[in-house]
Amino acid sequence: PAHEALPTLGTPTPAHGGGVSVSSFLLARGLDLQREGTRIIAGFALLVALGVTALNVTLWHNASRKIEAEAWARLEAASEVRRGDVDRVLGVVRREALSITHDPYIVQAVRSLSGVPAGAARNAALAELYERAQEFDFLDVLVTEADGTLLAARPGGDQAMIPSDTQAALATRATGQPVWAGFDGTQLALAVPMPSADGASPQHVVILHADASQTLMPLLQQWPGFGASSGAYLVRAVGDEVEVLVSGDINDTAA
Repeated sequence: PAHEALPTLGTPTPAHGGGVSVSSFLLARGLDLQREGTRIIAGFALLVALGVTALNVTLWHNASRKIEAEAWARLEAASEVRRGDVDRVLGVVRREALSITHDPYIVQAVRSLSGVPAGAARNAALAELYERAQEFDFLDVLVTEADGTLLAARPGGDQAMIPSDTQAALATRATGQPVWAGFDGTQLALAVPMPSADGASPQHVVILHADASQTLMPLLQQWPGFGASSGAYLVRAVGDEVEVLVSGDINDTAA
């Protein structure tokens, strides 16, 4: 039989002939298996590292949001407790003031005050009012007409109206309800309308000054969740503005 001729130099090898293996071809082209393997392992390691980093960042972000939400929830709860304490103190002052001003004997004395000469005679007529106010540790007692005109003041007190007293008296006349007022940032005033005999608008107002330095100010100072030098303010709305009633700022000397 005739033998096939061997391919000579430069003669292309037929595609269907006995081919060289892929590994042999790659080795012939200079493939470095150890280097390529290192690259593949490094790539997988990088992917794993990126995945772990992304997971840690996600966990940290979620934990941070959870901690922040819990901190705000604790602050809100503590603030609600402290606000409840403030409301209780205000409630006590209000009840004490109403118990004084709704006393039938005191109501009658205040109603008849306009016909009593100013000075010692009025103070004598209001002796029961002054004594009851002193029992509840009110610092001052003022009796005014509904328009804010001063009729009498407890001896030893300020003996004068301040702007916040007048404003509270006028607001009480307009609303028919007790109205809070501030004084110096350390005292709290409550203007209480005196009931009229015929049920009409109140004709007289009793203004009681209470010391807030031992009751409200300690509650307003060092508000929960803030530093030792922090403080809150007790305010009331006056139209579009607010009036400071009591200051809890330890750096304030006056509101």
